[in-house]
Amino acid sequence: MQPHSCPPATFTNATGNTKFSDCKDCFAGFSCPFNGTTYPTISCSSGFICPLGTSRPFLRCEPSYYCPEQSAEMIPCSAGTYQNEFEQSSCKACTAGSYCKIKAVNRTKCEPSFYCPAGSAEMVSERSGGGGMTEIVKCDRKCDRGVRGDD
Repeated sequence: MQPHSCPPATFTNATGNTKFSDCKDCFAGFSCPFNGTTYPTISCSSGFICPLGTSRPFLRCEPSYYCPEQSAEMIPCSAGTYQNEFEQSSCKACTAGSYCKIKAVNRTKCEPSFYCPAGSAEMVSERSGGGGMTEIVKCDRKCDRGVRGDD
């Protein structure tokens, strides 16, 4: 009986294998594109994900997520960042004048009477306090004059 090598998406570094079940799934975050892979060494390309048992990276990272090299799953963009393109290895910082919730695909423009510095996760409203002091409070909606927003 002729020995058979493990097919793509699998590997084995053992000798004397006699059945297909001796082949193991390629590690998550790696690809095993060839027959006879003895150990997964090809990292998943940035912008793609490689779950367990991947032969070639083909699952594209979607907008609102990022996928650095060797990703096994998509990572959601954190609050204050966004991603509006496929196959990206990082998220973009939310620019001043806009805010970005977690898993944002696009920036949301700040409304009048709100302030959004670069990297904002939500709008904030400036409210003058006594003695010329300014207090910044978080608002989920437009703050009415004299009404404090959510902290």
